[in-house]
Amino acid sequence: MVGVTKNWLFLRLKVHLRQANHTAGLVVAKSVTLMPDSTFFSAIRSVLVVRPNVRLGNNLLLTPLLAELEQKFPLARIDILSACQDAPAIFSGFSTVDRVLVFPRHGASHLPAYLSVMSELLSKQYDLVVDPCPKSRSSRFYTELVRAKLRIGFESDHKPAAAKLFTARLSDAPPHMGKFPVYLVRSVLGASGKQDTWQSRLFPMLDIRLSHAEISAARHSLCQLLGDQALHKPVVGIFTEATGLKKLPINWWRGLIAELTTMVPELQVLVVVPPGTQTELAEPGRVHSWHSSDVRQVAAMIEAVGHFVCADSGVMHLAASTRAHVLGLFSHTDPMTYSPLSETGSAIDPESGPGQVAATVVKAGLYGSHPAPANARLCPDLRV
Repeated sequence: MVGVTKNWLFLRLKVHLRQANHTAGLVVAKSVTLMPDSTFFSAIRSVLVVRPNVRLGNNLLLTPLLAELEQKFPLARIDILSACQDAPAIFSGFSTVDRVLVFPRHGASHLPAYLSVMSELLSKQYDLVVDPCPKSRSSRFYTELVRAKLRIGFESDHKPAAAKLFTARLSDAPPHMGKFPVYLVRSVLGASGKQDTWQSRLFPMLDIRLSHAEISAARHSLCQLLGDQALHKPVVGIFTEATGLKKLPINWWRGLIAELTTMVPELQVLVVVPPGTQTELAEPGRVHSWHSSDVRQVAAMIEAVGHFVCADSGVMHLAASTRAHVLGLFSHTDPMTYSPLSETGSAIDPESGPGQVAATVVKAGLYGSHPAPANARLCPDLRV
């Protein structure tokens, strides 16, 4: 039955593709050989970012791209195609984002919901469609499927050049995954439609764009959790979960807490845990546990704490999207590609030992330090 459903689904998609090709006319039905002129770029009003991925981190890594698109096309409205259920919350801080279309996690198993998103996706023609991922074949499929005047994407071992897209070579891009999409836009489109080198400006950082109210609420919750003296004691947040080999044993985290509290006796530790779980690390008066199913509440709490340690994970990228000092633990993934992309983010190998990691946290300014100033980021409307 599942095979029949999938076959029917792809037949429907083929019909949509024929309709899209017919409707989009010259731009879709024929190979594009010339980049539109500056008049076209100044008239861009609708943009689609195609990243149908379920992972929290991969969606957060799109926030530098959104900042870049806002700067280049300030009058444009941006739609995002995702498969992450937290995507609407992640991008809710961007005033230029219009629709966040979210595929169900298992599309073939939730066919009505999937087709509903497809109907919305194909209901609009875009001035610009961005395929920001160098490897995802599904993002290339949907990029070519939608109606668009201009499409851009990567040319890589996983995704060859295509007639419908203007492409940039992945081999020329900077190594960090959060910079890939920004490099793509700068390399193919340049600055406001004029070619310039992508190295000419700083890259935007990850940024979930927390509001004043969200941060204030988190600070209030933190004070309630830690007690009246919380504002006068340094606090470190940790997240012990990760997938596969990236997850560290619980005794490693016990060692880290022991080292930190030896170096900073008055330290308070907040362990962020997944909803519905508890931590073995809880210790009355010193090590506290907290959780939330709201991704923005988690981000705000991390910012309120100010210092955060975790393994390479979606939560690490969430922490990097705040103004907290973030230390990512990298034992099996490449920090050049996935390290915390923030002004106050850094990476370390946990094999160096809990003592070295603790020393790095303290060196980052644990005593009375504050998150990086708002003007260190590239989004001036986030000052708090």
